[in-house]
Amino acid sequence: MVTGRTLFLVGLLGASLCGPGQVLAAPARPVVMLDPGHGGTNRGAPGVSKGVYEKRITLAISRQVAIALKGLRPGWRVLFTRKDDRYLTLDQRVRKANKAGAHLFISVHLNASPAHSQRGFESYILSREGSNQEAARVAAMENQADEKKGGSGEARAVVGQILSDLRQTAAHAGSLRLAKLLQKALVKTRGDIHDRGVRQAPFDVLLGLTMPGVLLEVGFIDHPEEGPQLTAVEVQKRIGEAVAAALIAYMESSEG
Repeated sequence: MVTGRTLFLVGLLGASLCGPGQVLAAPARPVVMLDPGHGGTNRGAPGVSKGVYEKRITLAISRQVAIALKGLRPGWRVLFTRKDDRYLTLDQRVRKANKAGAHLFISVHLNASPAHSQRGFESYILSREGSNQEAARVAAMENQADEKKGGSGEARAVVGQILSDLRQTAAHAGSLRLAKLLQKALVKTRGDIHDRGVRQAPFDVLLGLTMPGVLLEVGFIDHPEEGPQLTAVEVQKRIGEAVAAALIAYMESSEG
C-alpha cells in the first residue's frame, strides 16, 4: 500500500533535483537490485533482545523497499540478491547485480558499535580507504563477515586501479548522488539528529559493480533504544518507503 507520506517524499526529493522545465529521463524499465545484508550462517550483528540478528531485519526492510517501489512504480523490476535466509558471498552479490543489468544496487545493513552507544543512519560509497576511522572500522567488520572470500580477494588486489578509474566514471558519481538522496529521505522520516551523513570506505560488496551502488546502514541494532525500534514493522515500513523515494528520485532525475 502506498501512503501519502511516500508520495510526499518522492515529490520532495524529485523537486530537489529537477528545476523548472526540466525533462525527467529514466530507463524504460529500471532494474533495482536490493541486497539484504548477511544471511544463513552469517547472522550479522546481534540485537538487544536475545535471538535478534541483523540478517533478519535487513531482509524485512528490503521487502518493505520492494513493496513501496512496486506500489509507486509497478513497471520497475525489483530484484533481490537473496529472498530468504541463505548465505551468499559478497562476490556472488556483486555478480548477481551485474548479470541482471541492474541500474541501482542497495546493500541494506544494520550497524553496531563497541560500546553499544551509537545510533543513526549513514550511507557508504566505495573508496580506496575509509573516509575516517569509524568508516574504516565498519568496512572491516562487514568485509570480515564474508566466510568465503572467493573472487573478491583477487578483486581487492587491484582495488587501487579500479577506484582510480571509478572516480572518473558516471557510476561513481552516481553512487555519491544516490547516497545523498538516501540520507535526505531518511532525515524526513527519522530526523536529522540521527543523520550520520555520507561516508566512503572499501566495501567488498560494492567492489566490481557496474552500476551506482550504496551500502546503507539504517541504524544501530545494538543501541538500547534504536535497536528494538528497528525490529518494529512500522519503523521498517517507514525506512522502506524512504529508500524507495530516494531510488525513484534518482532514476527520474535528468541526471539519472
